[in-house]
Amino acid sequence: MPLARTRWTKLYLNPVDCSLSKKPAEKTGKVEFEALGDGVTFMTPPFKEEAEITTHCLKTVRLLLHEDADLFLVLRVFCS
Repeated sequence: MPLARTRWTKLYLNPVDCSLSKKPAEKTGKVEFEALGDGVTFMTPPFKEEAEITTHCLKTVRLLLHEDADLFLVLRVFCS
């Protein structure tokens, strides 16, 4: 059960500039990477105010993958 103060926010991956934003990307594209490499990082602009992130993103991420692909998602918070 979600927290009472939950505000569901949809975020979209932008393959053109590897950003993560509230609006869908205007252009489509694809991101390729080495399977045993560092992967891919998508970043949001810095938050303007303090935020709490509570998620079950593994259940809501929708990507087009090869049939035999494994997907590992990591959510990291960078502080300046």
